[in-house]
Order: sequence, then C-alpha cells, then structure tokens
Amino acid sequence: MDRHLVRGGGTALQPSDAPTLADISEVNQAIGVLVASGRTVTEARSELGRLAERSNRSTVDEAGRTLRDARGWFPPRLP
Repeated sequence: MDRHLVRGGGTALQPSDAPTLADISEVNQAIGVLVASGRTVTEARSELGRLAERSNRSTVDEAGRTLRDARGWFPPRLP
C-alpha cells in the first residue's frame, strides 16, 4: 500500500526500510502543503514523486525538504 514511501537504498517495489508512522505523516503533510499551494491531492502526490525522482531522493526525504522549504512561506502572513 505504501510502496511510494521509499527510504534511501530501496526501490518503489522493494523498500530497504518499512515506512514509519512519522514518515507517512511527513509525506502527508508535504502533500497538504502542495495542495495549499493550489494543486489537487492527485497532482500533489505526483509532484512530490516527481521531485523525489528528479533529485534522486526518497519520497520521505523529499517530503522533509518540501516541509523545510515551506516553513519560509507557509502559512502566508497576513498584513
């Protein structure tokens, strides 16, 4: 079910480590950030996977990077 949550060294079919609840939570939070920026849930999942593949990172690692980056701009500060 969670084959898209792959840690470094694994593949989408055979992850090296089973995802933890914290990993799943981080991926879901990153998807939420991408949804808040205007994507659908499906688009956000695809984008996170695309970013992970492009940077040669696991989905979990890319989710962490996405969340760290988002802390600078999300949530938007009101004037």
